[in-house]
Amino acid sequence: MLFTPSTTCGMWDTWCFFHKGIHHLFYLHRTRPDITSDGISLAISNDGVHWKEIGEILHKAEDAENMGSGSVWEVDGRFVMNFSETRGGVQDIFFAVSDNLFHWARLGNEYRFSPDPRWYKTNPAGRWDGIWAIKNEDGSYTGFFTAVPETGDMGIQESIGMAHSKDGIKWEALPPPVFKWGKWGNLRTWEVGAVEKIGNKYWMMMGANESVLGCRFSTGLKRKEEIGMFVYSAKNLNRPFYAEPKSWRFLTCPCDRFLMTYFARFYRVQDELLINHHSIEPPVEGKPLVFARSWMAPLKAVKLTKNQCLLPVYWKGNETLKGSTIDSMFKDIFLWPEFALKCDIKKGHNFLELVQPNAGAIAMSGKYFNLEKGIIIEGELKIQKIKKPFSSAGIVIETEKTSKGTVALINSNGLVEIGDILAAIREEPSITRIIRYDAKKYNIKKDGIYKFRIFIRHCFIELYIDNILIQCYTMSQIPTGRIGWVVESGKAHFLRVKAWEITL
Repeated sequence: MLFTPSTTCGMWDTWCFFHKGIHHLFYLHRTRPDITSDGISLAISNDGVHWKEIGEILHKAEDAENMGSGSVWEVDGRFVMNFSETRGGVQDIFFAVSDNLFHWARLGNEYRFSPDPRWYKTNPAGRWDGIWAIKNEDGSYTGFFTAVPETGDMGIQESIGMAHSKDGIKWEALPPPVFKWGKWGNLRTWEVGAVEKIGNKYWMMMGANESVLGCRFSTGLKRKEEIGMFVYSAKNLNRPFYAEPKSWRFLTCPCDRFLMTYFARFYRVQDELLINHHSIEPPVEGKPLVFARSWMAPLKAVKLTKNQCLLPVYWKGNETLKGSTIDSMFKDIFLWPEFALKCDIKKGHNFLELVQPNAGAIAMSGKYFNLEKGIIIEGELKIQKIKKPFSSAGIVIETEKTSKGTVALINSNGLVEIGDILAAIREEPSITRIIRYDAKKYNIKKDGIYKFRIFIRHCFIELYIDNILIQCYTMSQIPTGRIGWVVESGKAHFLRVKAWEITL
């Protein structure tokens, strides 16, 4: 949503490092559109929002097939980065060092970290990728990385390895960590995102997929399976990791569309813990997902609640995204489509009231906003039931004039929904339909008032309720620029609504 490279054909995994007031963004790239990742590039930022592309800092060796993920840590005043390379379908981890984070020198094969046959698969069925290093109290390092234990099953597995280093550069493999799944059942886990001590526990983000056969127990078959980053925790690094039911779907999206956001990493900025990740455009037809265009997403803060729930939340640094104020979101609104059911409408400069007790109604802006540049909308939403068991209200982003859009709804029974809306295309307003792609539970407010914030840029949406990230969503079509407001079976009050152009 914020940055995508212009000197290479794409970006994939990202990792960040903060030093002397500068945010450093590292990412895998492709130098040609028809190949997988073959290098690592750098972008920098003074504020974590506006990024300047520096370009390639490392390229794969000539005999390597591709490069894989990594991270950066500091050892005795210099910086260490790990990355993987694949040869004959088998990954090995290599290292590079730098004094300034811009210029990197690759270390020799004596530092090469290869799959250990005592505990891990050493053939193309295995993985060996992306160490996330944690410094221990004695000055040594513990690392977690993507690997396939020798006893693992490629259908249902824990794709994670563990290693130790005395100096942060030379690594030795350890047996894989133990996982306790509880009621969730094993998942097809892919890759380790990051591990960090938060509060009195270590928290791990792992890429996983709930839709694989034999892995659907985590849903209880009561909701849609999701894909993305899931959360586990352990009391210390040598204890089992447990699936965290309260924080389980940390940054995920529904499996029945396409992967919209992926590979979150922890990112420490002085005393503040953030996460970084990338957002993904709709995939190119006939090509693997990694060939889809990806963007650096806005950074998020991390919050650990009193009841030990880990949440991605709004980062105050994103305030610098707010540019010119948009005068009013409610000028020249009209019922959409033109023959929609009647709706009582009251409006002012920064408030809107919609009443439709029996069905639903949409008030669409007559103005086209520059959504390629992007806007941020903030306000409060109050929902009141009238006749039906629950009422909903939210925002519509038009993707085809007069007929289609993407909708985000909050309903009075504590559910936040995102999906498509298909408006009536003939004079039968009752056939306007919502196709829900994702739904997340949310705490019901006694006063019925929810503070919302939504970022819209290009094909991307980020929705926050009371500063908690609800969803990073990719629209399947580019929006027209018109934005509407919806009520379903009740009364909706949009209060203190403000909007800004994004400063990119």
